[in-house]
Amino acid sequence: MSASGYVDRPGDFIASVPGSLGFLPHRSLILVILRTDSAGLEVRDRAVVARFDLTDTTASISARLRHVIATMDADVVLAIVVDDRLALGTVPTSAPPPPSRILLEHLTRDLMPGPARIRGAWATAHITAGAAFWSLNDPADRGVLPDPALTPAALRRTVLGLPIQQSKAALAETLTGDPACVAAVAALLPDTLTTAQLARSTAHHEEEVSSFDQHGLWMVLTRISDIATTTKSLPPPVVARLGAELSIPAVSQCLPATAVGEHRTAAEALWTQLTRSLTGAARANPAVLLGHSAFLRGDGVLAALAVDIALDADPGNLTARLINAVLHHDLPPHALHRLARYGTAAAADLGIHIDQ
Repeated sequence: MSASGYVDRPGDFIASVPGSLGFLPHRSLILVILRTDSAGLEVRDRAVVARFDLTDTTASISARLRHVIATMDADVVLAIVVDDRLALGTVPTSAPPPPSRILLEHLTRDLMPGPARIRGAWATAHITAGAAFWSLNDPADRGVLPDPALTPAALRRTVLGLPIQQSKAALAETLTGDPACVAAVAALLPDTLTTAQLARSTAHHEEEVSSFDQHGLWMVLTRISDIATTTKSLPPPVVARLGAELSIPAVSQCLPATAVGEHRTAAEALWTQLTRSLTGAARANPAVLLGHSAFLRGDGVLAALAVDIALDADPGNLTARLINAVLHHDLPPHALHRLARYGTAAAADLGIHIDQ
């Protein structure tokens, strides 16, 4: 899509935000960040959608925004304010500007030295079907939102068994598994993990070890492909086997590559299922992959939730600590893009190509 396409059809892209985030934002600032070519067409196949609380400081939002812009080499930013306290339209000129307008003015100034500009800003009380939206720059630019549940982003989530949640808290609940399933997997996992590790430790030569690793990686990738065509939950024996394979470093180091490939949504659905179902240190591996994928698509909320789970399961997990450092701005975001590239190279060493 061209940048003007977003601006010309703001209702459509505002309605697509819940499908991108996974939940209905409430009292939030949404920034849609994209990179365009010389013709104004979007270079990547979808924009990064980042959400912030309206109570976040301008400095913290600006820091995160500049990181994303630098990582993407982005040049266009679009802003959406979601606030149930807002009234339709603009405030009288004699009244003080609302905090959201002040926030956007500060962000606009902060971006001035760089290549990116805020090309449009809109507001709505709720992102729901029939809700009014209006431009914060042009009083004539207003309309009503289509049904967010019918947008392509939402429909993709529905097909994969990832419906839009009503709130951020409800999203966190989606990472909590069914107790009966969790118990069944926990009973199977120790023996399954021992089998996977024993096969490699008793191999007679390096090529045999690589063969086990290749088979394990291929099994995980096959499950990602399968999950795109079904909404059924995986049975406990399959979850245990996947958990065991993800615990093998030669396998798990390849999988960050799935966060930027054509099957990234399906991969994220699998990581979510495994995070819900696994326990102990094995839970850290899918949680890390979920956090990595969520961060790269601009969902810092889900990334933080997943990383907290990973660090709770395995405080020494280096990848979880890396993502956590990026989330707290201690490291630049491009460190996480490198993980995807390293994953592609590691998979190639096993003779498997992961599409980018």
